Amino acid sequence: MEIKLRKSRPNDWPIIQKLNLEVYINSYQFDPYMNPDDPDSEESTKGFQNDVNNPHKFCVIAEIGEEAVGYLVGGENNLSWRTNRRGEIYHMGVSPQHRSHGIGSLLVADFKKWCLEKGMTHIAATTYFKDSKARNFYEKQGMSPIDISLEGPIK
Repeated sequence: MEIKLRKSRPNDWPIIQKLNLEVYINSYQFDPYMNPDDPDSEESTKGFQNDVNNPHKFCVIAEIGEEAVGYLVGGENNLSWRTNRRGEIYHMGVSPQHRSHGIGSLLVADFKKWCLEKGMTHIAATTYFKDSKARNFYEKQGMSPIDISLEGPIK
């Protein structure tokens, strides 16, 4: 199984949108308030179109043969209260049937290379706290938790 990474093209946004939907479906178990219509919304569609056309973003698709099996969209996202330059994985995913075969690691390695070329010193990603598979994956990529978001109902 040969995995090929390629830079996205302007007409690739539907591929990324489809792959993102697979990630989104998996995330329902961690967030009961997710909007099921969001992946296909006008706002999300415009976002995916922007991702593939923005020269300041990293947008790569992983393929096996002619089949798109994964993607990563990232960019520089520095925080004003921190002194490092960081690349952030805005969203990424690998089709469920192709997970645990190194595709995600290849995508992150390619993103790290891009970040280094741009002078960044760190990478970051956000995932659901209860998604231990995603947390473990990102930790294997050299990331460690630095903060946590908390949410609760107002009584």
